[in-house]
Amino acid sequence: MQLKPVSSNLIQNMSCRSRTRVNCRGMDKKILPSNLTGTVTNISLNNFNNDPRIIEDEDPVPLIYAMIQLGVDKKYLDYMEFIEGCEDSYKKLLNLIDKPSRQVIKYGLPSVGLAYHFVDKSWREFGKKPSILTAVYMMARCGDYVFIRDKNPLLGRLSFDREIVVLFLGEK
Repeated sequence: MQLKPVSSNLIQNMSCRSRTRVNCRGMDKKILPSNLTGTVTNISLNNFNNDPRIIEDEDPVPLIYAMIQLGVDKKYLDYMEFIEGCEDSYKKLLNLIDKPSRQVIKYGLPSVGLAYHFVDKSWREFGKKPSILTAVYMMARCGDYVFIRDKNPLLGRLSFDREIVVLFLGEK
């Protein structure tokens, strides 16, 4: 009696690369039902201060922390002076945005939202402008396509160049 090895296409297919690719560009906001529009919030940190030196700064975290502590109406040099005297602004900013701000609690921010980049300029007109602390809280928890309120904040997501819209779904 002679035994032959079992031949299977499955084993052969497992050893080669898959030939299927999935491309996704996200959900088009126009296909949402009209009763699920919910609320829209624009998030852009460069709307709080128009000084071009702020936007060009390489490391936004200390500057963002200074803007939260001193207010958004100060001059760039005031922020730089504050940053020089401040130790570990990363840790302090994380402590600030670890818990929701009063504005987040007051408005009952939903736990999940769809995130879009500003592509359609008409979307800039929707929604209320949040406080800088709320904008930082949201931006640190917002990926490329989704906002998750209860996830850990990522300071690497903070940037003055990043402009996003968060659409919270819900009944009108």
